[in-house]
Amino acid sequence: RYAVVDPVMRLSTTDAVRDRARWVPARPDMDVALALGMIRWILENERYDAHFLCRHSLKAATDAGETAFSNATHLVCLAGPGQGKILRMPAHADSKGPDGKPLPGQSLVLAPDGEVLPAGQSAEARLFLLREVTLPDGAKTTVATALQLLREEAQAHSIEEYSALCGVAR
Repeated sequence: RYAVVDPVMRLSTTDAVRDRARWVPARPDMDVALALGMIRWILENERYDAHFLCRHSLKAATDAGETAFSNATHLVCLAGPGQGKILRMPAHADSKGPDGKPLPGQSLVLAPDGEVLPAGQSAEARLFLLREVTLPDGAKTTVATALQLLREEAQAHSIEEYSALCGVAR
């Protein structure tokens, strides 16, 4: 059994699921509240796959038996000219994509020992982080992991508030 969450019970849904599912009506245009409430619950109850999420590059993922990688541990700059962007190493002049444009440098992550490294130099990285770090060039900046920023956004409201916004009971 499963639930179909949709503002409208569509004929195609009822034909496809019949008695195997139940329809849960959500308020139109409030799917973001539903998603953030679900994200908050998943993070608070640690129902995420940390083994997968801490694999920040294809090499790290495949070495760990995963088929894909996650950007959850990539560091996001919170101040200065790069604010809101993934923190990266400088691009190499000889590294170009198929279109001839320079490829961006490797994203930076925080290794389990606390060192800021290019993603390709660490098998895994910390999932949650918000602090000032020293970059490989010696500069200091405040960063957070992408997953930390998602958690903070999901914590903006309680699960009860998200439930009221989207019209789906807890």
